[in-house]
Amino acid sequence: MTDGDGAPLFMEPTYDIRLPRSRMMEIHRWMIDNGCPRCVVILESDSGHADNLSRCVDMDYAIPALRRTPFVKNMMSQVVKNRTDQSSIRHFDGKTYVGYDSEVAIVPRKIQRRIDCREEDNETPEFEIILPTDQRFFSVPLDLRISAWACLEYGSGSDDGRERMSRRLADIEDQLRSMDPYDAVDRVRDIAGEFSRYLDMRVVEGELEIKVRQKGVSAALNREGIFVVMSHGVRSWSDMMRCARCRGIFQKELNVMQTNLTTGTVNGRTPSIMESMAVKFCALTLWSLCTKRLSESGIEMPVSTAMQILDTVMAIGDESTWRISDISPAHRRIYEALHVPLPGPSIPSAPYEYAPGMRTTDMMTRQTGSQDPDKWRM
Repeated sequence: MTDGDGAPLFMEPTYDIRLPRSRMMEIHRWMIDNGCPRCVVILESDSGHADNLSRCVDMDYAIPALRRTPFVKNMMSQVVKNRTDQSSIRHFDGKTYVGYDSEVAIVPRKIQRRIDCREEDNETPEFEIILPTDQRFFSVPLDLRISAWACLEYGSGSDDGRERMSRRLADIEDQLRSMDPYDAVDRVRDIAGEFSRYLDMRVVEGELEIKVRQKGVSAALNREGIFVVMSHGVRSWSDMMRCARCRGIFQKELNVMQTNLTTGTVNGRTPSIMESMAVKFCALTLWSLCTKRLSESGIEMPVSTAMQILDTVMAIGDESTWRISDISPAHRRIYEALHVPLPGPSIPSAPYEYAPGMRTTDMMTRQTGSQDPDKWRM
């Protein structure tokens, strides 16, 4: 669980790759009962099949839509058409977007449709997702309808995307032409993957003939950079974008936990799952706060880089007095951004022993022989 800025609020270890819906509902109710004014569940795209979403209407959620879903393709086309329409321009976090939104509804399928790839399609053999242009939409009660939002960051998905696709198609063509022509035709989907839809191939007099479907490539490039979010209980553009931002922050934080916040052994003992999770939760909370403060101060660098720079500040001395090395302007700027006081030129200290469960006064008496805190320094 995170707040609206992606800062961790609650973590729970689980052996399940995906929490079951019953457990999600328990956590949802627990958050509401403990004073959270609103709780929106951010779902992963692979749980967004129509039959699953139709059972999630008793909680607020947001989820990325899958690109091969028919209504998603329709909404992407609307975004492409509205690129020059000033009424479609939206703003969030200092960025400009082209936006298009609509309500959709989940209904039993009326016409059989072949679903080639369940991993890229929100519909199922039993249910389809329809727009208000379908008369069945109005038979679905208001509280069961879903909001859908198609968004494109202004100025993205242009020449860079075209160049990347051109290079990829050229590489695929070279690989196919290096194969036996008949093997190339049979294995085009294995070699080209999703790009196979842009290729027409046949063998003519023993030679492989390849044609690129330029209309399909142009349509794909026009849709590049567009993302679609489905939500229930999220009714405004800004709320939807906050959910999308939280999801992006969470994905980055997962990577941070895997690469920067790894735990080792303590006195030769591997920490338990709960111990490790407690440490990671505290560390991730600090990491998130540091990320936010660096960004607010205009310092565009990852937390790991900032920590590496601060790691060059050294304490030099003996057991009683330590002198701090020179603080450079770069150090000072990061300290100020993180709201951390600058270290003084020297730090007096005395040996300190940490004993879990021992009171501070007990430790002071043990080390100094006095109860007077003024005579004890750390």
